[in-house]
Amino acid sequence: MESKGSADASPRELYLDLLIKILTNMIYGDPSTNPESAGAFQAELRFAGRDWPALAHTMIGVRRLENVRQLAQRASVGLIGDAIRSAAQALEAFDPTRGTT
Repeated sequence: MESKGSADASPRELYLDLLIKILTNMIYGDPSTNPESAGAFQAELRFAGRDWPALAHTMIGVRRLENVRQLAQRASVGLIGDAIRSAAQALEAFDPTRGTT
């Protein structure tokens, strides 16, 4: 998972780690239904997205979900910056003291 040490991880990171574990069902370790790897749970296959979980919400695998997480976090940082700039421009445009001396 993304957060290596629980002591240093923020609540947000811990929540996202838990969410990934739940979506891939790593938390319960349900068996694979893939004919090539059917049988007992194998964490390394689930991590790579190479098994067919019997009960998981996604088959994408932990590695790909972590990639989606990183992309979403990068995008949200840019969106927050854009929102702040837009708000500042809007406030500047509607400043009632603007143009007076």
